[in-house]
Amino acid sequence: GLVNVVLIPDNGTGGSWSLKSQVPRGPSPPLQFHPQGPRFSVQGSQVASSLWTFSFGLGAFSGPRIFDIRFRGERLAYEISLQEALAIYGGNSPAALLTRYIDGNFGMGKYSTPLTRGVDCPYLATYVDWHFLLESQAPKTIRDAICVFEQNQDANGAIEVRLHATGYINSAFLFGAARSYGNQVGEHTLGTVHTHSAHFKVDLDVAGKPSSLAGPQQEKTEEQAAFPLGGTPPRYVYLASNHSNKWGHPRGYRIQMLSFAGEPLPQNSSMERAFSWGRYQLAVTRRKEEEPSSTSIYNLNDPWTPTVDFTDFINNETVAGQDLVAWVTAGFLHIPHAEDIPNTVTVGNGVGFFLRPYNFFDQDPSFDSPDSVYFRGDQDAGACEVNPMACLPQAAACAPDLPAFSHGGFSHS
Repeated sequence: GLVNVVLIPDNGTGGSWSLKSQVPRGPSPPLQFHPQGPRFSVQGSQVASSLWTFSFGLGAFSGPRIFDIRFRGERLAYEISLQEALAIYGGNSPAALLTRYIDGNFGMGKYSTPLTRGVDCPYLATYVDWHFLLESQAPKTIRDAICVFEQNQDANGAIEVRLHATGYINSAFLFGAARSYGNQVGEHTLGTVHTHSAHFKVDLDVAGKPSSLAGPQQEKTEEQAAFPLGGTPPRYVYLASNHSNKWGHPRGYRIQMLSFAGEPLPQNSSMERAFSWGRYQLAVTRRKEEEPSSTSIYNLNDPWTPTVDFTDFINNETVAGQDLVAWVTAGFLHIPHAEDIPNTVTVGNGVGFFLRPYNFFDQDPSFDSPDSVYFRGDQDAGACEVNPMACLPQAAACAPDLPAFSHGGFSHS
């Protein structure tokens, strides 16, 4: 037979895949700054503001996590953390068809890169280095691995957890019926269809540790509290405490999911147990010290007999009046298209969930926010003592002194 040989030119940094801009630089973008200084502080790994306090960090393999989240001094959650990120690909070639990325095996913290000031985060955000000990006898540092800035104080006590996908797509050589498995994005390149799934651990402490799951059927056991993908999504599920608010309702927090990934692999696949957490859009289990994570860094190496099989966590124990953990799956289907070149954009490619107070308070706590603005028709809305927004022209009259630009580099060594 004949072999079709395709020569791929070396376009250097000017190829279609390059991120090097081909247009002249434009005016400087808008700048976020604090007219009277930041309204939060960062001391080591702890963030504190007038409303919120929490500690943050990066797991070398599992990635970002926060602990001891408190609103107005009262703890809402002990831990909210990313557990795993997964991508399952399809295609008309063995290489594409068998591609499975279980990112925790590679190290989502280890492969963090320095955030670029003014690009990845606001220019005046607080940037924090990350120090870790891995694959070396000496500590390593990733500069500016984490940034902290005020986007929305969520004075109502809500927490949003969000993950965005970006970067170069995984592609395959274009041949045969390849277009049935994606879109052509280059002269000889197919953007292959795949699913993204992420798993999160949410260890809520709602008005104290003992909680119960309140849902459509008043779920009592772990089996009943595991909601499979493809099933009817639970519209109102919340963890309720043993304490009541002013109106006699159990103080609780609602878990509101924003997206549902497709099932990563059929359950009859020999590899599916390595990420069996993907069977569920939400599962609530009893918290156990011997179940700290829904996965293991070794699951990719031996997916057929995984070190951690999440389904083992669901063994029909009661979830009434217990210290509970919610495990949330978020994800989306991605069929790469021309606009994914050179990089997939974050817009429209974000998934996550909300944690919202549900009778936790006696009324909306944002009513007491110092950011509130109130004036009447018989008042002068342009007076500072009436409307704090009227003070901004004076408070923000001068541009802040900006720190010199710096970058943490590109090396992982």
